[in-house]
Amino acid sequence: PASATTQAPAPGAPAPKTPKTPGPQGAPGSAARGTAPAGYHLVRDPAGFTLAVPDGFTRSFEPPRVFYYAPGKTFRLGVHIQDQRPDGPLGAMRASHAQGAVHYPGYRSGRVERLSRAGRPAALWEFTWNGFDAAAGPR
Repeated sequence: PASATTQAPAPGAPAPKTPKTPGPQGAPGSAARGTAPAGYHLVRDPAGFTLAVPDGFTRSFEPPRVFYYAPGKTFRLGVHIQDQRPDGPLGAMRASHAQGAVHYPGYRSGRVERLSRAGRPAALWEFTWNGFDAAAGPR
């Protein structure tokens, strides 16, 4: 959806906010309908994606990723911005999986699954790795 050249707000800027709309808490697919569960808000990020972000998280554009950080940076959500691929999300996740050991120390237990989201092609990539900090442990 977006490319690495997308303009973004300054690092540390508050997360762009989209008003909450009432809906069932945590209901599957609620983000696709424009709602967010209690304690979250939908963000329509300038980089071209939408996701539910916990209240209080702030946005940081750190190419090629956009991060949303909890206060104190104790937790983060990250989105890797890249150009669309002709083989779609499944192809993108399979290519990332093939390079997992190159980018993630101790990469293991990787799997890619074809999914759909709101009737559109999607993919899930799950894996474990050692993390960049031994004190943090496997992720």
